[in-house]
Amino acid sequence: MTKPTAYFIETARGASVDKEALADGTKDAVIVGAGLNTYAVERLPMSSQLRRLQPERVILMPYSLPHSRQEQEANLCIVVHNVLGLAAGRVPVQVVNQDAIPAYE
Repeated sequence: MTKPTAYFIETARGASVDKEALADGTKDAVIVGAGLNTYAVERLPMSSQLRRLQPERVILMPYSLPHSRQEQEANLCIVVHNVLGLAAGRVPVQVVNQDAIPAYE
């Protein structure tokens, strides 16, 4: 049994987690929220329940593997900028889901 204050952070790849069951658990407050960056089918289908969760309860990131040292360094700079900005109460750069912005304000 999971505590209702738990967050699920996926570090595995592909289909190792039942994403629809995870969406149900998040929606039904079995857990507080989830952070995901891999999916059985890359690009997460628009029909996925995960896309319909409240933006403050789920973080959906695309899996991205840098192909060069320069790309890796650029990605790291963006991540550091976003993390420091979040800690300071600023909206992250490159927000795709504009509906999530009020959660940061």
